[in-house]
Amino acid sequence: MRQGDENLMNTPSARHKRGCKCKRSKCLKKYCECYRAKVGCSDGCHCEDCDNSFGKKSESMFQRVEKQQNQSHEVLNTTQVMSDSTLVGITNPF
Repeated sequence: MRQGDENLMNTPSARHKRGCKCKRSKCLKKYCECYRAKVGCSDGCHCEDCDNSFGKKSESMFQRVEKQQNQSHEVLNTTQVMSDSTLVGITNPF
């Protein structure tokens, strides 16, 4: 490898092409190669629970569907609790 090629491998964009593998740091510490390079995480990263302030890794389709299902179940549960409590709380003032 030529010396010029070696310098290219140390640039932030070259490091980012490999992607990070953060598990507990949420891509917020210098352990994360993306954070250290001041670039956002990409689909090439294998990080978990990404909170990179330069750009979060996009969620997979499966994660988005699962998140939407959880949110809809929470809305249904909240609606049920509200309707139950309003039925119990109603008294006849007369």
